Amino acid sequence: FLRVISLTNETLYPDTFCALYGMAAKTILVTGANSGLGFDTCRLAVKRGASKVILACRNRQRAEAAVDKLVILTGKPKS
Repeated sequence: FLRVISLTNETLYPDTFCALYGMAAKTILVTGANSGLGFDTCRLAVKRGASKVILACRNRQRAEAAVDKLVILTGKPKS
């Protein structure tokens, strides 16, 4: 069970969810990942240690721009 607590801060995923299930060995697929809630979900997944985050977007250029922005915001390399 995953519930949204807030869309404006770092608590999109409750700490109990991350503590119980972790993200280290997870591959996350996010639709609409180039902006808004989808982009923020990707950012949090990367920040919380997901092993792979796949951005599913309709426009390749916007997807690549979102990946570049994620690299800058998180400090994690693109793979």
